[in-house]
Amino acid sequence: MKHTLVLALVLFVGSVQAEVELNLPKTAPQKPKITVSKETTFLTKPLAKDGAIDYVAALNKHLSKDVTPDNNSAIPLIQALGPEVISEKFRSSVLKALGLTSLPKEGSYFLTESEYADQIEDFKKASAVEKAIGISLHKSDESILQAKDHPELVDWLQANRKPLDAIIEATKKERFYVPQCSNMNPPQLFDGFLSVQHSRIRQAGKALRARAMIRISEGDFDAGRKDLLGLQRLGSRIAQNPLLIEQLVAVSIRRLGTRATCIIAASETLTAEQASLLLADMDTSSAIPHLAESIGMGERFYVLDYLTMLGRYGLDEGTRCMTWNKEHLALKLPEVDLDWNQILRDYNIHTDEILIALRQPTYTKRIESFARLEKNNKELLGTLPIQVSGLVNDQREDLKALLDKMNDAPRKKLTKAVSILLIQSSPVITRFSVLLDRQDAQNDLAKIALGLAGYRADNEKYPQTLKALTPKYLKKIPLDLFADQPFRYRRQGKGYLLYSVGENQKNDGGAGEDEKDAQLMIEAK
Repeated sequence: MKHTLVLALVLFVGSVQAEVELNLPKTAPQKPKITVSKETTFLTKPLAKDGAIDYVAALNKHLSKDVTPDNNSAIPLIQALGPEVISEKFRSSVLKALGLTSLPKEGSYFLTESEYADQIEDFKKASAVEKAIGISLHKSDESILQAKDHPELVDWLQANRKPLDAIIEATKKERFYVPQCSNMNPPQLFDGFLSVQHSRIRQAGKALRARAMIRISEGDFDAGRKDLLGLQRLGSRIAQNPLLIEQLVAVSIRRLGTRATCIIAASETLTAEQASLLLADMDTSSAIPHLAESIGMGERFYVLDYLTMLGRYGLDEGTRCMTWNKEHLALKLPEVDLDWNQILRDYNIHTDEILIALRQPTYTKRIESFARLEKNNKELLGTLPIQVSGLVNDQREDLKALLDKMNDAPRKKLTKAVSILLIQSSPVITRFSVLLDRQDAQNDLAKIALGLAGYRADNEKYPQTLKALTPKYLKKIPLDLFADQPFRYRRQGKGYLLYSVGENQKNDGGAGEDEKDAQLMIEAK
């Protein structure tokens, strides 16, 4: 699978837990040979001092529209999560832009499991506590938690009571805006790409899920419900940012909430009224922007900004930010004369084709559209005189090999080859689209599970078919989007098995092939 440009950084950042320093250009920028137009730069303003588009200002203007200090959930979220949630490099700029003069270094901030364990003087005990919390959090993805079985987790949650409560309150504010920052001149979006430490947000989401489960299992439904609703809203708020990294974080947080709801619904602890309340919460908190909005605006800005950066600094300096391999950083790329206007036009055409695929009305049609795009991508890559690795960290190595082979090629031919190497990225979008489809399917499964929980609470047994849930427990039975047919449901003893056919669209009877399939299956025993 080919991972290129910003899209690959989404996958990379999603796997790391600490700040990562990008290798930004070190030489002075040159005025890029780019003509501002709808076909090339997509935007015609605002302009940076060198006449190119200032995508940092453009994105901030879009994201901050109608945002005020009173409705921006990011402000109280940062106050609850602590200053560490913003990279030190941009902390003062972000806080100032949000109207926060500063945040004290010490405060009632959220503590990750490792930060909590670090407060324990005895090293062996600290390691044991951190490990125990991690195991408990993992188990919360499989079954409902009981406080008596997880004492270290309970203590950690108690230590985080105030910040977790503050996070829930923050999510009641309807907007989410953290400004994009850059210390470069002219500003570049890549400079501030990693300014928000998303791992801390996700850790807080895990804590909310665990607390919700424990509270509901202990009989404190109202408090547990608030935690679940706050978790669902947290994912929805972060998803307002039309960048794939935020979308990835939002999906992971929403999955925490829907998975917890599935487990709680199947645990047979809910009354019919409680199941109905959780269902109503899902209906009011789960709306997120369409992926096409992220690709068509936010990610388009990022990639156009990156290509503009290559035009300013050249391939050798500009591609350093996509490289963490020391050997590849040491490579020297030759300076070549490229038609950056053509590369920008190629990217916009490519993006528009992806948007057409994303906007197809069904999963099957989207996958078919992406398959045609990927076939075309492979054919284009096959025209290059090198074997492309397809790994983002090898981009400089691929470019070096390409330029060594084609350095004497005519400008038009060389430009086309570099354009193909830099731009082809639809396999990543395909996987991200499927990831969102999986989350939507899991949301629908959770709603059906809550309907089943309500039915069982009233009738002391589960129905023989899902049709029995309407209209009392569900207004409408959701369809499995992977098949455009009803979800598979059957009684098993006193319980049931409910599942989606999944992305391969094959009915395997609920057996599943791996952990991904387990996330699209609910079993009540």
